[in-house]
Amino acid sequence: MSMFSSAGIAERVRSLVNSRDRGDTKRASGRLGVPVQDLDLIDRLFADQMCDDRAHESALKLLAAVTRGYQADPCWLLTGHTDMRRAELSPSDRLKVADLLLRLGDFLVRERAAHRLLHAQPWARAC
Repeated sequence: MSMFSSAGIAERVRSLVNSRDRGDTKRASGRLGVPVQDLDLIDRLFADQMCDDRAHESALKLLAAVTRGYQADPCWLLTGHTDMRRAELSPSDRLKVADLLLRLGDFLVRERAAHRLLHAQPWARAC
């Protein structure tokens, strides 16, 4: 699937789990740091949480984990193309993808900042 859809996103995530973790969702869950149920029920998760204009936090968390854990291109995850200009998207889907990419980027930046703060040297925290 190359279009923007919850089923397409789920299929791309599944393809990464199959190729990187031999289809073992428990192993992928450990690598990604997400509940195994989210991977086992990925179609339902994305269908339920990305059906409106705003993806819910758990869907973004899973997309961020896949992006980080598998070093996957977020645009490819959402559209099936690494170059958004090549994706055949309606204008409204193009806006949804752009919004999701911005929100996903923001989520990853906040996650990285929290990680840095948590693992900062004790002397660096006082500054």
